[in-house]
Amino acid sequence: MAARWLIAGLTSALLVSGCASTAAPGAAGDAPPGFPVTVDNCGVSTTYDRPPARAVALNQHAIETLLALGLENSMVGTSYLDDRILPEYQAAYDTVPVLAKEYPSYESLLAVEPDFVYGGWDSAFDEKEGRGRQRLTDAGVHTYLNIEDCRSEPVAVSTV
Repeated sequence: MAARWLIAGLTSALLVSGCASTAAPGAAGDAPPGFPVTVDNCGVSTTYDRPPARAVALNQHAIETLLALGLENSMVGTSYLDDRILPEYQAAYDTVPVLAKEYPSYESLLAVEPDFVYGGWDSAFDEKEGRGRQRLTDAGVHTYLNIEDCRSEPVAVSTV
């Protein structure tokens, strides 16, 4: 449960303030309030000029977090459910394409033109499978990984 609150807080900083907007990026200086913002996440520093508009969530908890935040209209794909979607998110989940039963290939991930990929576990960004975070960054896709998979100490409320 603590991990859900953690990622809800972190992703809301990136996504809630206008993620549903699909407006094309404009000239410098017209960034939404609170942007640009730089996030240091599991050894990757990313500067967001605006909230993501084409998100993909990989792993159950990442999917349900974005759905809990009401961001299904900004999601272009999901994959890797471990269980049934919570009933309160089922209708929203049904509106988002499922890219693969497990993890999508790099090519099928890029085919939906995401600007943001949120992985719950580090296996979502497996370099051997071609979905490494640097490779996605090089393709213009920002990434975020839940911090409990990249810290040596337990993630607690104080970490948040």
